[in-house]
Amino acid sequence: MFDQVHVPTLFLWTPVVSAAALLYWHVSRRRGLPLPPGPTGIPIIGNALSLPSQTPWVTYAEWSRKYNSELVSFTIFGKVHIVVNSLRAAKELLEARSAIYSNRPHMTVLDMSGWDFNLGLMPYGNGWRARRRLLHIEFATDRASAYWPLQMAKNEEMIRRLYEDPDGLLDHIRVSAASIAMELAYGLDIAPKNDPFVELAQKSVAMVPRAGRPGVVLVNALPFLRHLPSWLPGMGFKRSAEQCFKMVTDMIELPWAAVERQVAEGTARPSLTSSWIIKNKDSDPGEEAERAAKDASGVLYAAGADTTTATLTSIVLALVLNPEVQVKAQAEIDSVVGRSRLPTFDDRAYLPYVEAVVREVRRWHQALPLPPSREVDQDDIYMGMLIPKGAQIFTNLWAITHDPDVYADPDVFRPERFLTSEGTLDNDKSWTLFGFGRRVCAGQHLADATIWIVTASILAVHTISKAKDAQGNEIPVEVATLDGLVCHPAPFRHSIKPRDAEAEALIKSLRKNRVY
Repeated sequence: MFDQVHVPTLFLWTPVVSAAALLYWHVSRRRGLPLPPGPTGIPIIGNALSLPSQTPWVTYAEWSRKYNSELVSFTIFGKVHIVVNSLRAAKELLEARSAIYSNRPHMTVLDMSGWDFNLGLMPYGNGWRARRRLLHIEFATDRASAYWPLQMAKNEEMIRRLYEDPDGLLDHIRVSAASIAMELAYGLDIAPKNDPFVELAQKSVAMVPRAGRPGVVLVNALPFLRHLPSWLPGMGFKRSAEQCFKMVTDMIELPWAAVERQVAEGTARPSLTSSWIIKNKDSDPGEEAERAAKDASGVLYAAGADTTTATLTSIVLALVLNPEVQVKAQAEIDSVVGRSRLPTFDDRAYLPYVEAVVREVRRWHQALPLPPSREVDQDDIYMGMLIPKGAQIFTNLWAITHDPDVYADPDVFRPERFLTSEGTLDNDKSWTLFGFGRRVCAGQHLADATIWIVTASILAVHTISKAKDAQGNEIPVEVATLDGLVCHPAPFRHSIKPRDAEAEALIKSLRKNRVY
């Protein structure tokens, strides 16, 4: 891995950047207005040695309360980093002022590891627009229902596999999310276990768990380090980056090549990739256009499946810890859908409590509590505080959704907080967490639909509970997070079984190899 600051290396290279950091400091001081408040740093290196290494979003929220400020700031080698801790500030800066807050900072580690292909991490510009356009056309709001049959079919496959292998619940969820993404991106089937494409994507994602976090990867602050020999102290990240680059390249190129062969043979299924190849097979769109198409398919497959899996795993965790929520959701499903079939998307509007469960999970345990940073394009002012040009802007979604002034007892899982006294959904949209402004997730409607249908279907026919030890005692479950680029719940023990004989009969009746 290369997600750590090497302290000896930091001090070794401090003199090289001292002059630049001091100059930046003096320029900032001359601007007159204060930066947002934050912890005091060390001269030259700033806060590089004192930043939290685990769950930084919790620390940033604590700073926000300590300094009584929606924005907090710190510096790393003279570079200003600002954390937005309120929904009001996020909407004002990232939406109302999106013209200057839509950029991403250039991160050297992404170039080195191959992850610069990722639309979500890419600086704002023509390359970003080209990739965004491809995904927006494919997954626009008015096309969302076109993918429902596929999502229903993959969901039924998961429910059947879950019955046959209940101990593999989280693996089945992961495969189901990956199979939808792979089908849409490439039109390819994946194996239920040990699929080479799925394993390649998982390994690639795991290699850069926290690469975009402030102060985590030294080469982001000191880009010249990439040119130094690997044998120097602290340069081990270069070897990890080289390994990751090879895996990311294979992750993008291998499925694309498979679809190219299928197109040539006339066996390719409809997908983002096959559509592009067929459309351009008699022309030369250019290397850059092909690169954009490959990247768009790759990010749909790799990043989309991972965030969906993390959210669905959090839903399982919430149901294990809150059996009363299951009972209420199942009662609602039974009254609306009945017991003879699984829920469909047509039922969604009539299942407000199930909808509230999904919303509450996104609030309670986010897949992206601290999304990748943005970079402001010009000096700006918010509530009398200077946001200098080039500052990196982080949105603390965890702080926004755990604000006790907005959500009472924020650590408690309570779907009712999204319902009115009449039992209908309220208008709170802060839970959506698909981004702000021009950086909103292009695949949000696809991800939202997958998460809902899997949640509703599992609730309809299964009961999830705590696992028991050999003596029949419940095994305790703790809420913990695996800190990474996407944050999954830490592993936890659980038990799942059909609700009753009627549910078991429904599961057995599900058709195999459903055509969609």
